[in-house]
Amino acid sequence: MTDNPYQAMAKRFLEAIPHNQALGIELIGLERGRARCRLAGKQELQGDPERGLYFPSVLLTLADAASGVAFVSALGEMVSVATLDLRIDYLRPVAVADALVVDAHCYRYSGDVGFVQCDVMAEGGDVPAARVTSSFMRRAAHRGETA
Repeated sequence: MTDNPYQAMAKRFLEAIPHNQALGIELIGLERGRARCRLAGKQELQGDPERGLYFPSVLLTLADAASGVAFVSALGEMVSVATLDLRIDYLRPVAVADALVVDAHCYRYSGDVGFVQCDVMAEGGDVPAARVTSSFMRRAAHRGETA
């Protein structure tokens, strides 16, 4: 990934959330309003030992993290944001042997609210395992207001 004005900001955003660090979510691509993140497959993320599949919440967490990065990069400044709404459609299971990759795109933002779409896929695959739509809000403290 080449250096760009959003890279350091996105890395700080991902690292600020201990859960993202614990899972090992990494940023692998970034441009304004778009983020690509990866999560290596790990046995401890297995929710269905019989079939060797991820916990569904792992896909949700990865999508939420990448979507937050996409929104923050669309804003162009390091600010605290909150997920307002997130809808995930689980389309097919993914084996924990596969790394997960998510491409998030902030397709619209106005003022303090942004809207993001993303697909979660097994690395190297071309069919989404989950499709996610979400909305985010810039936190009140960053607008000069009090909560």
